[in-house]
Amino acid sequence: MKQQILLHLPQVLPAEWKQSILSIDNIPTEEELTRTEFMDDDYYHSRVRIGLDTSALVYATMHAFSSTDVPKIKYIGGGSFNEVFSIQFPDGFRVAARIPRPGRFSPARIESTVAMMTLARSYRNIPAPEVYAWNPDNNNPVGASYMLLEWVEGVEPWQQWHDLSSSDRIALLEELAVHHANFAKPLPFKGLGSIYFSPLPPDAQVQFDDVLAYHLGPLSRGHASTRHREISTWPQTTPISLRSFWLELWQHEVDSITTKFGSDRSTIIATEDHPSSSIQETITLGQFLDVAQALLVLIEKCPLPPDAQAELYELSFASADYAFRNIKMDSETRQITAFLDWDDVYVMPFLLCSRYPEDICWYDGSGERWYETGAFLFMPLDEEGDIAEDTVSEPEPVTEEEESDVVDDRTSGSEADTPVDSEEEDSGGDEASEPDNIEPLDVETDEHDTEDYDHPRRIKDTRLRRQYEQLLVAHDSRFAAEGFWEMRKEPLKLQHLVMHGWIEWMVKDEWLLKRAAELKVLKRYRNYTTTIQGNATSSVSLIPPLSFSVLGQNASFRQSSTDLFNPTNSTPPFFQVFDQSFLSLLPASDAFIKQIAANVTFPFAFEAPIFNPGTNELFFASSVMPPESSMTHNNRVSKINVTEVEEALASGIEDINIPFTTLDLPETVQITNGGTGPFKGNLLLATRGRGPLPSSIVLVNPKPPFNATVLLDNFFGRQFNSMNDIKIHQSGQIFFTDDTLASLEGERPAPGLPNQVYALDPSTGFVRVVADQLELPNGIAFGDNGKMAYIGDSGSGRFGATEAATIYAYDVDPVSLTFKNRRVFAYVDSGIPDGIQVDTQGHVYAGTADGVQVWNNKGILIGKIFIGSNVANMAFAAKDLLIILAGNSIFAASIKAETNLLIS
Repeated sequence: MKQQILLHLPQVLPAEWKQSILSIDNIPTEEELTRTEFMDDDYYHSRVRIGLDTSALVYATMHAFSSTDVPKIKYIGGGSFNEVFSIQFPDGFRVAARIPRPGRFSPARIESTVAMMTLARSYRNIPAPEVYAWNPDNNNPVGASYMLLEWVEGVEPWQQWHDLSSSDRIALLEELAVHHANFAKPLPFKGLGSIYFSPLPPDAQVQFDDVLAYHLGPLSRGHASTRHREISTWPQTTPISLRSFWLELWQHEVDSITTKFGSDRSTIIATEDHPSSSIQETITLGQFLDVAQALLVLIEKCPLPPDAQAELYELSFASADYAFRNIKMDSETRQITAFLDWDDVYVMPFLLCSRYPEDICWYDGSGERWYETGAFLFMPLDEEGDIAEDTVSEPEPVTEEEESDVVDDRTSGSEADTPVDSEEEDSGGDEASEPDNIEPLDVETDEHDTEDYDHPRRIKDTRLRRQYEQLLVAHDSRFAAEGFWEMRKEPLKLQHLVMHGWIEWMVKDEWLLKRAAELKVLKRYRNYTTTIQGNATSSVSLIPPLSFSVLGQNASFRQSSTDLFNPTNSTPPFFQVFDQSFLSLLPASDAFIKQIAANVTFPFAFEAPIFNPGTNELFFASSVMPPESSMTHNNRVSKINVTEVEEALASGIEDINIPFTTLDLPETVQITNGGTGPFKGNLLLATRGRGPLPSSIVLVNPKPPFNATVLLDNFFGRQFNSMNDIKIHQSGQIFFTDDTLASLEGERPAPGLPNQVYALDPSTGFVRVVADQLELPNGIAFGDNGKMAYIGDSGSGRFGATEAATIYAYDVDPVSLTFKNRRVFAYVDSGIPDGIQVDTQGHVYAGTADGVQVWNNKGILIGKIFIGSNVANMAFAAKDLLIILAGNSIFAASIKAETNLLIS
């Protein structure tokens, strides 16, 4: 039968569905299907009953195929997360109806699971069950969310595994490795998270083998990572880097707990009667915060592959629940027919697509050494040794008498015809999985759990893991990267911890605290600031706002905006991180801030940075302030060779001082303050003017003889006060700020115009005012493809701390190009906002008294490039390189971003 409804949208039953099914008799109710004579009311209503309208479920199945044939419904089984029904049509066609228990899955998770299965099946040709229909709303006619899925025949590999010869086991692992390599193939998305259907109109002709039918969205939780969670929400972002993903989940967990329980470290947050069986003692908030910080230290210190190994960060399908119980195969050919569990598959870096099937990860009897590594069930210790051949390759079949005692490979006992959702939902993916009706093995009495069994099993599984690695390498050379199987261990552990949440942290508290103590950086969260070095040239200080939101009555508060905020007392330069998203702008390793040029005799690098890609040079102007410039003295425009900068940085030289060259410019260029471009191949400068010489916009040839052309030097015959900064808008018009600062400093005559922002149409020469009511308009930049403008107001720098040190955001009128709807975008805590730049991701950068401050597009300060001294401006140059002008020095910082400037 062929599905007849739209798959990218939830199924909607017609309003007359009840009338359509009234004539159908003998559709059993949910209770008739699921309740046995042994269940009392309390058990049935609390553990089994969902509140399902089975008539509506039967009709939904008919509707999905536009069929008038009435199928039979049968209850197959269920667990803590799902109930599964078989719905079979008269011709034998069978559908599996999977009904998530209310509250166990969010609507987004259901859509994401469906989209992930469909993408895998249609785009990657991975054998995932076909989805026929779905609805995530518990208020639909069925009475619960549901998925109608392909019925998959076959057995789960664990059912035959112990009867297979050594060669047959390797053949099965080879079959798995082929599919594993397919899971690992690069996906064309950006960011880490879950897959959803693209928002297409209902009548769209969707091609599900086209990646445009899908989009990457925020992480949507699956049952393996929510089994013991109290916090059911997730951050609603798609971080780019793995470390920023971990930090975002960590911060979300910590914020959720502290929001719920406050700040008193003695508050009890869990006791022995906690719903999770993992909690076996009273836990205080203070204990949690100490363990949380220990985990944070591990996240910060975790060694990750260098950026040069970019292939290890390529996005892939990564499963957190890779086990035989979630796979179906043909019982005769042992060919894989379906991967069943997609609830815990996410889009993650290739590095994390490296788990072994948990069925070759025997850990029982590993002893203290295994607990010293954290005791992660998916990562047992390797064990070598000699064992009898028949123990390895010809295990004795399990007898019927033994079967109830043997929970080999931590799986639930499923029948050969078990449908799609066969893992008995209590399996926790990363956790030992005993079904509800089987008691865990008693390690003291069960004959089979003795060292006579465990030791050979651990050796056997170690050999199987090595063979599985080689099988994967044969299909994907990335698995053969030097040190790959060792380097993925710590990232997999951290991924498990941040996904499973605080209860899992407390289960592994001793290991976390010990590991953090070994790193010698553990502090209490209440006094928390952590500086990490790693492989970076410059340190990264993580400073959660909660760590300084209350300083106390006896604290030493800052007395002015020039008292720099450095709570970690770190030595500049370094990166200050207030929000984990800032880490996505930093390389995974080797982040740096390095001085690349210096001159102690005068502030040679101050304003007007312009990167010219044609010559790979950065142009800049010296200070516009006395004594470098004055009524009688012009400032200087110089350039530095970026190729020399890149070579010096790559060489590892500690003391870099790249020479700069000063340009010999004509007298029409007087005190350069702003710069942008290239514009039509030239530098576009905004000059303050000097004495009676007018302020102007000038085009300068970036090559000798550096000839200049003045584009504008008056507003309908009136001199501008002193132009400050300049940018080119997407419309091709030139926008610039004009302030009275030069007059206040005695470098220009008394002002003749208000402090304003102007637009110049270079094709007509027409100039107009686009914004006013500013104290001292300074930096200017555009965002959102020219729809938004940012203006820095530096009034407090001249008029005192109670005046503006503010970046304002405006909407740019699409017709007049005037600025409207002014609102505060950000207030600068150190000094004033000077030069402003915006990257293609919407981050806003401003030079301030302590370096470069960086905000996201919502105006949240996410981090600082802390130089420790004033920075007037900066510019993106080359790849992932930000050049920072700090007066007597120039710095280069590794920033994974690109400028949004228009270059012509």
